Amino acid sequence: MAPTSNLLMLAAQAAGINLFKLIGTWTEETFHLTNSTEVMENREPAASVNSSANADSSDAKTQYASLSDALEDNGVSANTIPSWWPAGFSLSQLSVSQMQNTTIIYSLYENEDESFTFSVRMLAAQENDPAIYEKDGNAVIQYKKGGVIHYIISNINTVQAIWTDDLAIYTMSGQLTKTEIEKMIDSIYER
Repeated sequence: MAPTSNLLMLAAQAAGINLFKLIGTWTEETFHLTNSTEVMENREPAASVNSSANADSSDAKTQYASLSDALEDNGVSANTIPSWWPAGFSLSQLSVSQMQNTTIIYSLYENEDESFTFSVRMLAAQENDPAIYEKDGNAVIQYKKGGVIHYIISNINTVQAIWTDDLAIYTMSGQLTKTEIEKMIDSIYER
C-alpha cells in the first residue's frame, strides 16, 4: 500500500472510522469473509479456514455450564447469541479453543435426528483472509437485521448463517431451514 494510503487510513482510524470491516464475497463454490481493504486492493484469498474443524482441536481447560458463560468469560456479550432455538434441541458439546491469535467458542446442539452448531471466532487482530466457507450453487442471501448483514448460504443439506461484529465472526450451521435460521437471527435483536 502506498504511503499516502497509509496516512489516509491512519487519519480515518483516528476519526473513528473502521476501514477493516469484514465483508462477504462469493463465487459459485465458496463464500469469503474478507476485510474491506483487501477488496479495495483486489487481492485473492490466500488461505482457507473451516471454523468447526478448528474448534475440534480444543486445548481448553475451563468447563462451562452454558454458551452464555463461555462467551462472557471470553469477553463476548451473551446478548450476541439467539434467544430462540428450534424446539427439541439441547446443548451436547461446548468448547473454547485458543489458537495463535484466535479464540473459538464452539457449541453443538442436537435432537434425536438432527444437529446444528453455533460458533464465535474472535480475532486478536485483523487477518488478511479470516474465513472461507464452501457453498453450493444456490444464491447467497443477505439478511439484514439490527444494522448487520447476515449471509445465509447452503451447502448440500446444510444451511449456514455468517456475520461479523468487529473482530468476531459468528456462524450458525446445520440441518436447519432458512426460516429457522432467520428466526434465530431475529431473536438476537429482539431483546
